[in-house]
Amino acid sequence: MLRELHLIDTGPSPRLDVELAERLNILTGDNGLGKSFLLDVIWWVMTGTWAGLPAGPFRPPGRPFAPKESHPELRWLLDGAREQTRAAFKHSIQQWSRPSHAFPTTSGPYLFAHADGRFSLSDSQRWPRGPDEPCVVFPFDERAIWYGHESKLCKGLLDDWVTWCFMYAAGQSSPYPHLERVLQVLSPHPHERLVLGQPTRVSRSLAQDIPILEFPHAAVPVIHASAGMKRILSLAYMLVWTYHEHVRAAELSGVEPARELLLLIDEVEAHLHPQWQRRILPALLEAIRSLWGDVHVQLVVTTHSPLVLASLEPHFEPERDALFRFELVDGRAAIECQPWAKQGDVVNWLVSDNFGLEQARSVEAERAIEAAEAFMRGDTAALSDDLRTKDAIDAQLRRLLPGIDPFWPRWIVSTRVGS
Repeated sequence: MLRELHLIDTGPSPRLDVELAERLNILTGDNGLGKSFLLDVIWWVMTGTWAGLPAGPFRPPGRPFAPKESHPELRWLLDGAREQTRAAFKHSIQQWSRPSHAFPTTSGPYLFAHADGRFSLSDSQRWPRGPDEPCVVFPFDERAIWYGHESKLCKGLLDDWVTWCFMYAAGQSSPYPHLERVLQVLSPHPHERLVLGQPTRVSRSLAQDIPILEFPHAAVPVIHASAGMKRILSLAYMLVWTYHEHVRAAELSGVEPARELLLLIDEVEAHLHPQWQRRILPALLEAIRSLWGDVHVQLVVTTHSPLVLASLEPHFEPERDALFRFELVDGRAAIECQPWAKQGDVVNWLVSDNFGLEQARSVEAERAIEAAEAFMRGDTAALSDDLRTKDAIDAQLRRLLPGIDPFWPRWIVSTRVGS
């Protein structure tokens, strides 16, 4: 798997350096600093194919771009390699060039879940390549995931789910139990399990049976599921389908299945209710174990959710996992590996360095409290014109804070003592 990645004069910064952990890597930080971009670069390093637009050179702000002064370069180190591999961007042809031998030798699947619902898949066990060739990569948009890939390599979630269900009911070997297990693990709550119902027709104009999810309140055809539910269904299906097709390809080739899996997920919390955000990553780790067993899994995940980080407190292993924060340093995008420290609750995560909020409340309430604190310590220079007096601050606090807010005792005691 990937151990180190160094970006020089590339993308949003003149220099980004990251040493990845062997199991779980969490990327946090503000929008626009390079989290999704780093996933794209990792994908290219591992496959030789860009999942979207290729990375471009770093462009310094405030002055015209000068190609002769720009020397974009990528360097990386794979497990087992003795030295770094290098790739350079050639301005003359607007392309990246890399040594012909610079492709990973592992046949393990690589799966990329994009923030917009797309997936990208590479599996050298299924689509062999020469030692000097890039991996074959298949993109899956939402339609391909649900209704089948145009190349016929995948029938799609709807068709496969129904086929697997009927095969299992007939006593035949089928991926259906694995799909059932993965969906149970990825459920949002123990009392809200994703239970598979019997596929059925749902429309006269749709000549196919549709999978059903059985909830306590209703039986819901999956084509009518919410955006968050569809995100989880797509992820579960792609994991199960990728695993079973990889195993079948290994059997046909007379070799053992790979012992490695690379999974990239951009915005793992996308569309998910807070209840689900608090469970998704631990559940995903368990779902992968239930499918692949004791294989080497490397995950690289981006998130903007403090609930995702809070959910990892019982599961984070500092010797195998890493937390990274993208930030601006001297006006330049930078990435820093953060020491892992439990914060206890979501509010503490919000005001930690990973998210950088001063307070976990509205901007207006934060401003009023900061004015009140400045007033209490006698720092009148820090007060704005509209919050310069005790009465003005008090009125704003009463408008913005609930009666049970923990700030009230400090304010009331301070203003009464000072009056």
